[in-house]
Amino acid sequence: VSLGTQRQFDVDLERDPDSGDVLITWRDGLFDGQSVHAQRMTMAGERLWGDHGVDLGLVELNTGSYDAIWNHHHLQVAIADLTGIKVWRVHPSGALIGSPIVVAQSAPSSFVKMAASGQGSVVAWQVNTPTQDDELVAQRINRVGALGSPPCSIADFTNDGQLSFFDVSAFLGAFTKSDPFADLTDDGELNFFDVSEFLSAFSAGCP
Repeated sequence: VSLGTQRQFDVDLERDPDSGDVLITWRDGLFDGQSVHAQRMTMAGERLWGDHGVDLGLVELNTGSYDAIWNHHHLQVAIADLTGIKVWRVHPSGALIGSPIVVAQSAPSSFVKMAASGQGSVVAWQVNTPTQDDELVAQRINRVGALGSPPCSIADFTNDGQLSFFDVSAFLGAFTKSDPFADLTDDGELNFFDVSEFLSAFSAGCP
């Protein structure tokens, strides 16, 4: 999975049902230098994301945690640490998609879990407090990568409850960057059919 020589442990395994490839995520490193890495491998054992995988960022040694899902043809990895929760998105090619989504940044967090939900995903975690009154918290990430309720339409790329030029611009930007969020037909490819789906949804307007 990785040719790195650091300690590698705490593995998560997902699968791309279309290609049959496996997505492997793990902790890499020692003590305070631990980070979360991800690798995509064919069933023949070919490493598609380099010899060391993709480095997604540091994870705290004692209370930090992570979870990963394969959703809408890309890998999503939530990392909990002393500052909150961030979700990294990885393109099927291994490139990071934009900046991490900041889900929470108010308190030390741990025991994070992710699940696909409809057109988006849900993240749940434990908020650690100085006392024993810890809380369990959940947050939704909708299809366009924004927090909270679903957009009013799949064409509402700015998630503001209305359709405008800014949604067209956001869709074209995502399409140009091969962002899986622009894959509106959910077939793993970006092509004319996704543009057609966007135009149809945009013309229909928001309820």
